[in-house]
Amino acid sequence: MNYKIEIEGGEAPIVIEPGTNDEGGGMVKSIKFKLNTIDNDTLDRDNGARAEFTIIGEANEDEDYEILTSLAKWSITRTNVYRKFRITVYDPNSSENDGDKVVRTYYFDNIFCIDYEETFGGEDSSNGTKFELFAAQSKNYKRRDIDNK
Repeated sequence: MNYKIEIEGGEAPIVIEPGTNDEGGGMVKSIKFKLNTIDNDTLDRDNGARAEFTIIGEANEDEDYEILTSLAKWSITRTNVYRKFRITVYDPNSSENDGDKVVRTYYFDNIFCIDYEETFGGEDSSNGTKFELFAAQSKNYKRRDIDNK
């Protein structure tokens, strides 16, 4: 799968395009999406679930420096912490004439960064910077949408 991530609401939008590094599939290697039942009221189906997701990727420090810097700055900011997110998932193996087929698009408002991590180098002798972003929607914030294509 290929992924496009669009984050709005900070000083400047953060956009991670599919195929932005030499690895073929882009910076983002995997995304984990979860609707977490964070309190007992959710068991009564009251919409109390919180949207959470983890984005794992690998970046070329030279080409993707601005994206990594923007993610890192967002993770430590104490003001204007909430962002709007759009995650688009593409199937690179589709037979669409005009490119990759959109499998799903997620839209979220009031997303904040819980954890952000960067790893330089590593045992796999990779020259890239690995990153992991864990973000969630503000508790009891209900605006979200998921499109299946």
